Amino acid sequence: MKTTNLIVLLLLGTCMLSVPGARAETEYYYSSILNMINGERVLYVEYSGDLENGSAVQGYASSLRGTKFGGKFISDSFYGTGVSGQGGQYGGVFSAGSVLGTGVLGMADSEKGLTFGGSFVSFSDKGMGVYGRANSKTGRNYGGYFESDSELGTAVYGKATAISDTPTYGGYFKSASNKGRAVYGHAESETGTTYGGYFRCDSDEEGSAAVYGVARNNETLGSGGYFRTYSQFGRAVYGYASKDGYGNSGTGG
Repeated sequence: MKTTNLIVLLLLGTCMLSVPGARAETEYYYSSILNMINGERVLYVEYSGDLENGSAVQGYASSLRGTKFGGKFISDSFYGTGVSGQGGQYGGVFSAGSVLGTGVLGMADSEKGLTFGGSFVSFSDKGMGVYGRANSKTGRNYGGYFESDSELGTAVYGKATAISDTPTYGGYFKSASNKGRAVYGHAESETGTTYGGYFRCDSDEEGSAAVYGVARNNETLGSGGYFRTYSQFGRAVYGYASKDGYGNSGTGG
């Protein structure tokens, strides 16, 4: 089969030499032949122009029906990658023009095991594995939106793995609005024991806390924590000490 492919590519390359202005195609076929021999790659396409939106490869599915792909890439290797992109600024740029479009869709089909619909990695000392931004100045939009359908699921999970004496954050949230909320938690169910926010601390060090709030502005009447309840039987703050012993205290009020 390889011999047949090689002969076909040689014939195509010979034909292209006789076509005026076909230098790029000629280079493409000869590169294919050489790389198929040394095993590096089967096809090689190079764009050497200076157009702003020039493409070495462009795929276009023009049909308006069915599920079509401008390009489809598959790797059968256990550690393989269907598409690998590398660029000076972007490794890949994906765009969807539909009002219900998705620029990037990642899907892990396996129903078992630790899988990822998307895995993003940054090696920079100031890098971000994922950066999401909603540019619209109006409407209720989201820099990131995450859902979990599992009864034991977590929509967002953050973990800081470094062990050090400096503060690390499993999650860091910030709001620049003068009425903003860096973190907003809402439990929608009207029945059952639910929590708008749930925090846990496993450390036995003195001073450890599941929740720690500090107001740093020295000019105004700030609050390290602000809690409010609308229920006639509610508690704005409820604390419970699960162990009896010296130094443990629980307060409800």
